[in-house]
Amino acid sequence: IAENGTILDVYPADYALQSLNALSEDVLQTLKEATRNALIAKRDEVHRKWCEVEVEFHSNSYEIARRRLALIEATGDDELRIKRRLAQLCAENKRLHNERSALRKERTALERALVPYI
Repeated sequence: IAENGTILDVYPADYALQSLNALSEDVLQTLKEATRNALIAKRDEVHRKWCEVEVEFHSNSYEIARRRLALIEATGDDELRIKRRLAQLCAENKRLHNERSALRKERTALERALVPYI
């Protein structure tokens, strides 16, 4: 990249990273900063998603606890209705748990990838 921003030549990223002598210090620094910024942005996006799912999971868990408490004194049709709702809530909680676990793993992987750039 020329000083005026014109692209003079393009190299594959893996070539550039394998042969660091082929890059000027400015280009190498720019590449590192761009990579770091991209990793931070992706990590923050995944973290926001994780937070949203975490809140939903705990809200759902609270609803499950309330239904289980109501089940203690329920009889007949009320008991059946509460058990059906509990089954739905528990299935939803399992899905949310799996989703938050996947997001946590993705966030951890991004944080590990970010370490060399800090």
